[in-house]
Amino acid sequence: MRIGIDASSLPPTVAGAGRYICSLIRALAQIDHDNEYLIFAKAGTQNLLGDWPAENFHFAPLPNFSRPARLLWQHCGAGLHGHHNRIDVWHGLHYSLPYFTGPARTVSTFHDMAFFLHPYLYPPIKRLYFQQTIRRALATADAIVTVSQSTADDVRRLFNGRSGFAERKLRVVHSGVEAKFFSRVSAEHVERVKIRRGLNSPYLLFIGTFEKRKNLPLLIEAFSRLRRRGHQDLLLVLAGQPDNGRAEVERTIAQENLQDAVRCLGYVPDVDIMPLYHGAKLLVLPSVHEGFGFPLLEAMAGGVPVLAADNSAMRELAVDPEMLCSGDAEMWAKKIERLLVDHGLRQELIVRGRQHARTFSWQQTAQATLAVYESLQPPSRHAVPVRVVRAFDLKSLASSAATRNGIVPVMKISSSNGYGNGFEKICGAVLKTLAYADLFDYPLRAEEVHEGLLACDASFEEVQEALEAWENRGVIARTGPLFFIRGRGKIVAVREQRRQQTRGLLQKHARLIKFVIKFPFVRSVSLSGAAAFENSHHRDDIDLFVITAGKRLWSVYTALALLLKLMGKRRLLCLNCLVDLDHLSIDESDFFVAHQIAFLRPLSGIEHLIEFHTANAWTSAHLPQCHLRSADSLSAKTPALLANNGQPKGFWFKELAETIWSWRLFDYLERLVFGFYRRRIRRLTKHASAGAVVVEPGQIKLFTNNHRHRIKNALHQRLQQILKTELLEVENETSQAVF
Repeated sequence: MRIGIDASSLPPTVAGAGRYICSLIRALAQIDHDNEYLIFAKAGTQNLLGDWPAENFHFAPLPNFSRPARLLWQHCGAGLHGHHNRIDVWHGLHYSLPYFTGPARTVSTFHDMAFFLHPYLYPPIKRLYFQQTIRRALATADAIVTVSQSTADDVRRLFNGRSGFAERKLRVVHSGVEAKFFSRVSAEHVERVKIRRGLNSPYLLFIGTFEKRKNLPLLIEAFSRLRRRGHQDLLLVLAGQPDNGRAEVERTIAQENLQDAVRCLGYVPDVDIMPLYHGAKLLVLPSVHEGFGFPLLEAMAGGVPVLAADNSAMRELAVDPEMLCSGDAEMWAKKIERLLVDHGLRQELIVRGRQHARTFSWQQTAQATLAVYESLQPPSRHAVPVRVVRAFDLKSLASSAATRNGIVPVMKISSSNGYGNGFEKICGAVLKTLAYADLFDYPLRAEEVHEGLLACDASFEEVQEALEAWENRGVIARTGPLFFIRGRGKIVAVREQRRQQTRGLLQKHARLIKFVIKFPFVRSVSLSGAAAFENSHHRDDIDLFVITAGKRLWSVYTALALLLKLMGKRRLLCLNCLVDLDHLSIDESDFFVAHQIAFLRPLSGIEHLIEFHTANAWTSAHLPQCHLRSADSLSAKTPALLANNGQPKGFWFKELAETIWSWRLFDYLERLVFGFYRRRIRRLTKHASAGAVVVEPGQIKLFTNNHRHRIKNALHQRLQQILKTELLEVENETSQAVF
């Protein structure tokens, strides 16, 4: 498909809907390498979208429109652009859809229904424009994406039964929270930002535009009551761009005589957002209505307690009733005071909020949005037309003429099993999963195909039927329980041989691995790479993934590296990837990293590995079945000779060493070691590709020989080879093809 995305409403400074636009486009570029995208945005906003790693994403620059000119383009010019560029699906990211879309299917994102529910909050012209735009999108769009269940419910309540509304159009696709908000910010960094911003006392934080909808006068009045109750050292920080509620905010501050206690920071760039969150005692969001509420999730991700108005999507994001407040300024003052002084409640909300925030990711948002595009199934204007045939009736897909002209027909699969069009995607994912494993000479059991199914959610029964269909056609074969690409039966013996080699390797060096497990501040150790799959060659090393305690990662890495070198085992045990408990979120979120994370094989600290998986929930967008793992299933994967039953022998020494190693002196040593290694590693790895080497206070990744691009190309070629062979065989079987 060729997908056009209207990002023309992206403002020069990103907030709210602008954050949705930027984050969705970046996440789509990470997960979708098959469809072609044209991003229509004003030339001056391209830098906000970042660099796209995918070659199938193209920036279509627009003039730096004034607002009237931009609205005119959205409704008239956009349709002409879409028709000229042969767009199959057009997605308007901010309500509006173009006229004259031709055969293209259309999708519109609805952020909220406040223009209908609270019309008094908006200037008349703006209100009337968006009301009309929303009504037209409801009538003409093929799909309506709502960023929350609350917005979807509002649409139903407002328009159900009216002409143009169809329930089938509504798709709830929650927005996400960027992985960076889960990272820890050093106390020094927080202090620097507070000093620069003049925040020399504890503070409450609000982040958002100064719209009337944000209900800031209520917050200011509640803050005034807190001050009168003795919280004289407390500040109120309002961060955000001015809007139609600015005058009312300034008037309320003056009425309450709070000019010295309320700090209006204006727009805050991303570099200061996280330190502001981490320095706050509480995030408050008293809005009359929110379509989603990014600040709530961002604050929860950073471990900051939140208090929001008990309405709209904020009820959806709040995981605990204590995070919500309704009523007047007095009620808000009481609730805020309780969250400031009740330390037990604060800690509980911090833990629950952080866990809840991990269930939202932009990768999941992008995957669900891509599913909306695919569900529309527009007729392609670039491919040869195909007839939908019964499952794997490939005889009707081959054409001598098509093959001679270099045209590969698109295979459509239908099924009478009740799965509908989704079965086509499952079959494709099953073949791709087997082809990927084939690159490593690794046949798969049916349950392993299901667990590692690439970017496709399916039941085990659906995977079994897809395997059977491919096997019946002769594309794949099996020996006993193991499936493999036809003609590759020799890898069954290879898998067993390497399984024995891996077990022998682990048994031979079990004491050395246990030494790493028992090392001070090491909290979890897992096998990675070939060892995790029991697919090691005779001379392979053992890749270990290590989770350490916070603020001791570099000390642990240095000490282990030196000791292993002294023992002559530095090249045997590869400590290529380490994270600490304060920096569990991995920023690099492509399929290859997801696969490594999902198939780590725990040796110790399973509870911390589960925490690591939770912090990187985005992996489920690439491997949907892997997020179903439990502590029991992970324990079952621990090799018996390395199983850690209770406290390991010598634990008293580890406890003593950690007590000493926790002294403040070692904080300085940690920073010194980090500074030295960062310069050294960066100098030695200049040749490495982008993203292959990570050198941060809480993360180490040293993939100096990064094979991901080679593997990606090899997978693409392998799939082409399989399908080409199949189509050529079909061509020999038939002289009449149906297209």
